[in-house]
This record gives sequence, structure tokens and C-alpha cells, in this order.
Amino acid sequence: MQEPASQTHEGTLAWKRYEQTRPRTAIDLAPDSLPQYEGLYAFEDGLAAQILLDENSLFLRLLGQPRVRLYAEGEDRFFLKAVPAQVVFQREGAQITGLALHQHGLEMRALRCDAETYAQLEAKFQARGERQDPLPNGEALLRKTLDDLRDGTPDYADMTPLLAQLVEEQAEVARDELKRLGPLKSLHFEGLRSDGFDLYTGRFAHGDMALGVSLSETGLMDGFFLRHTL
Repeated sequence: MQEPASQTHEGTLAWKRYEQTRPRTAIDLAPDSLPQYEGLYAFEDGLAAQILLDENSLFLRLLGQPRVRLYAEGEDRFFLKAVPAQVVFQREGAQITGLALHQHGLEMRALRCDAETYAQLEAKFQARGERQDPLPNGEALLRKTLDDLRDGTPDYADMTPLLAQLVEEQAEVARDELKRLGPLKSLHFEGLRSDGFDLYTGRFAHGDMALGVSLSETGLMDGFFLRHTL
């Protein structure tokens, strides 16, 4: 077993979530300070974002999602009202070089990129959403992850660091639920979402679950969920 690349204690994640969800107060920044944040940004896991300026307001648009307005709470620090998340811009001297998206107790960093890099990432993202077949290794990795979670030994080497942190926090709950459900009887591919998640129905001895898995460009699992079917 390999531990997560960035070991995170439950209390630390809980504190980060509190910090990200606490009430925030918007302030006004000088309009002529806003254009410096505009641009394209690339995350390590293949996601990308645009920061847009429209009528003296900044907006964040992640690939595959609608744009959402950013509200300033300080120089280089903004928050969203649509969801409990914040964007903190990184700079070297006077130059904005990247940003950090704070959400779900995690910090996801992106570097500023050029239009060609962004177009490549966008094309890859759209290609994931247009697939008609399941990921070649998706079902096998999903079955292994379910077995590992049931045994209480999630294999973090199969996951990106960010996903490993989330799974680590929820591993005990997932273990107990999978033990209650009993052995997996079948796994049926249902299709895929526009964000690249392969969707499955898992039939267990004592109930059904909706399951999802997505893979990064490096073949690591960068998304995973299991929830009760309606």
C-alpha cells in the first residue's frame, strides 16, 4: 500500500472545510486592477480554467461548467457565492503566475498557460465526453477499488493525490457500507457523463449502488463515487 502523496488528517480537512464555508464579505477593488487576473490556467490533472472580465466583474469558468462570478475579499483573494469555494491568485512580483482553487477541504493549483495549451486541454476534455465506450481499464480499477475499500486497505497508488485525500477521509464510512452490502454480484456500464465519468450500476448481495469512475491523462483514478440508487 502507498500512502497519499500529501497525508491529511481528518481534523485538518475539517478545519479547511470550515474555513472554506464560513461567511465572507465582498469588497470593491479598483476596476483597473482586475484585468491582471484575466487569462487561461491549467491544473495538474488536465483540468483547465478561464478567468474572464465582464463589466468590471471577474468570472471563473472551469472546463465543462458554466461561468460563475468571483467576489473580492482582498487583493488576489476572491470567493464564489454559488458554491463554498475560493480562488487565490499566485504572483511573482507584479506578475500573476497561477491560482489556487480552494474547495471540499482541498487546494487545487493551476499555472497560467497559453492559448495553445488551453485548446489542447479543452479538446481532450471534450473527447472524454464524446466517448461511447467505457474506459479500457475503468471497470477493473473500479472493482479493485471496491474490494480494497471493503477490506479497509484503499490503494492510494491508484489515485491522484487530490482524490486520495478525499477517499482517505471517507474510507471508514465506505468500508462499513460495502460490508453491509455484501459481495458484488454484477457491475453494469450505464454510460458516461459529459465530465468524463463512467457510470455503473453495482448489484450487491443486499442492495444496488450507483458508481462512477474517471481517469486522469496518466491513467490514475481522478474521480470516484458510490451512492444509493433512487
